[in-house]
Amino acid sequence: MEKKYDVIVIGAGAAGVSAAIWCKRLDLTILLIEKQAKVGGQLHRVGNPIIDYPGIMASHGIQLAETLQEHIQALHIPVLQAEVLQIHEGRREVITEKGSFHCEYLIVATGVKDRLLRIPGEKEMLDRGEQYSTTKEKHRFEGQKVLVVGGGDRAIEGVLNVADIAEHTWLVHRGSHFRAQQRFVEAVHKHPNITIFMQSELTEIVDQHTLKAVRLRVQGREQLVHVDRVLVRIGMEPENQLLQGMVLHKSDGSITVDEFYRTSVPWIFAVGDLVTAPELRSVSWAAGQGMVASKSILLDRMREKG
Repeated sequence: MEKKYDVIVIGAGAAGVSAAIWCKRLDLTILLIEKQAKVGGQLHRVGNPIIDYPGIMASHGIQLAETLQEHIQALHIPVLQAEVLQIHEGRREVITEKGSFHCEYLIVATGVKDRLLRIPGEKEMLDRGEQYSTTKEKHRFEGQKVLVVGGGDRAIEGVLNVADIAEHTWLVHRGSHFRAQQRFVEAVHKHPNITIFMQSELTEIVDQHTLKAVRLRVQGREQLVHVDRVLVRIGMEPENQLLQGMVLHKSDGSITVDEFYRTSVPWIFAVGDLVTAPELRSVSWAAGQGMVASKSILLDRMREKG
């Protein structure tokens, strides 16, 4: 007979792991589903020290992700590595590539993904695996011509990380001012190896075997620039595909929830970056949301039982 869980959690980033831990603590039967081989979500992309999670000082995101892994193993929380293909609302069923599972409540913590430009040549570049970290894979940029697209912290940190070792760098931003921290903006303007194009757009990535070029629209004028590396850093967007057409969401794609992180479908909750504004995202906030959703589910069950 197929087992039905009290709660299924989709996504094993900080929010999902926190939800799973709290479900375990509250004696709710739990299944944590994660499509990647390791838990941690976006933490695997953080190369800088993490100093804002109380009680843990991590030198980088992977270290904190490993701590999360140890925690769920110590509590014997079952983790299924599989991609979720569909959520069936009527049957309260989560359909994965490795089978289907039923639950009383669902917590979705699928996080965010890179926002794409959706221009010619971008998909081909990503399919070739040309998406590198400017901290963990900094060596790949030595002596290279590097173009970075974006105007926030991630874009500006990225170009600053490689500007000293690259042959030359360009920073392309479609706006008239940067959204990044002022100290980053000042450093970019002062750096002699960074050319800044404001009110400009990358319109095409041209792959010519070993020679790559990009087409830019610089303040309305077309321009061809020869580069070796292209880094698109234009922000993140919610990984909301599983819930599209099922629950209410905001104009930016984030899921609409109440103060208990319940969506417009009463048995489905959503937590983490999937529901949080970019300027408020943090590991500690995500973990707190996982706790709130789990306790809310317990309270729901207690009310139902009278």
